[in-house]
Amino acid sequence: MVTIDSVEFGEVRINGKVYYSDIIAWWDNTFEEIEKLRVFNSDFFFRIMKKKPEIVIVAKGIEDFVKIEHEVPVLAKEKNIMFFEESMKKSLEMFHSFLKAGKKAVIIVHNM
Repeated sequence: MVTIDSVEFGEVRINGKVYYSDIIAWWDNTFEEIEKLRVFNSDFFFRIMKKKPEIVIVAKGIEDFVKIEHEVPVLAKEKNIMFFEESMKKSLEMFHSFLKAGKKAVIIVHNM
């Protein structure tokens, strides 16, 4: 299981290793580093949907720097995807909880 140990300004610690980019972590024990995410739009949503998650969580970062375009929650609802945008702490708690429950959850971590 991917364990996001901590997120501090400018770095994400996953399974004990530090990364300096934003991260997408998946339920299948994989993750990827991505460019800094400033806007979560429909193109990014469809990129996430390729792996068919049940739940999408956006951890908006320490300063809430990620803007969620208005169409994204609408698209998620149309596709019966649970969509959350939360503080970093709550997002991490939710992600780990969903994984423990066997859900197909993905989290997008903006680490700034």
